[in-house]
Amino acid sequence: MAGEHPDDRLQLGRTIARVGVILAVGLAIATMTVLAAGLLPQIFPVLFPSAWPISAPFSEPSDPAPRLLMPTESPSDQPIDPNAPPVSRADRLPQSTEQPSPPTSAELRSIIHIAQQAWQTGNIDRFTQLFMDGGKFVVPGQVYQGQAAIRSAMAEFFASHADVTIQIRQLIVEGSRVAIEWHWEDTEIATGQRTVAEDAIIVEFQGDRIDRWREYIDVTGAERDAERDVETGAGGAG
Repeated sequence: MAGEHPDDRLQLGRTIARVGVILAVGLAIATMTVLAAGLLPQIFPVLFPSAWPISAPFSEPSDPAPRLLMPTESPSDQPIDPNAPPVSRADRLPQSTEQPSPPTSAELRSIIHIAQQAWQTGNIDRFTQLFMDGGKFVVPGQVYQGQAAIRSAMAEFFASHADVTIQIRQLIVEGSRVAIEWHWEDTEIATGQRTVAEDAIIVEFQGDRIDRWREYIDVTGAERDAERDVETGAGGAG
């Protein structure tokens, strides 16, 4: 306009420029806000996974509720070995501080009968396993201590003897001790001679295993009876 002053036109230009800058900045801020709102759920979990509780659109859905570990599951991240031996219930439960109850009289009697059957069948391992690791097997003139020594002595016996028969005449249980009277017979393989003996045995237990087995063997009376039977048979034959 012909009446306008040059300074007025300059001032108007500056005002228009400021408005343009403000609009441009506002538009830029609005655009960044929209972009940030759309990208934040995808970018933030990648950068800060522990601080972002909201699942990203591409992540797998989480369990609806916390799942309790079963007794056979491992709480660690290590895989479970399928070839590992099974864990017993007693191993999974807290160990009790109470001492196990001592075996009953019937249980101790049963162990003695197992020992009797082991000798009659020549089951060396079965008899040996009845003893504690440091258990003692004592017979007149010999002491065998430890399962290996007892197994060796029993194997040596059965290398030269067979046909063992045992009759239990008395069996008395008092606490952790058992007193036995049994009648023993065996055959010497080389000669075929039959050996007869009367045994008195004291067995001491630690829990349900034998700590000490002590035999008192009487062969005098048995041999005398055998000789008398032979003489009687010979006389009758004559």
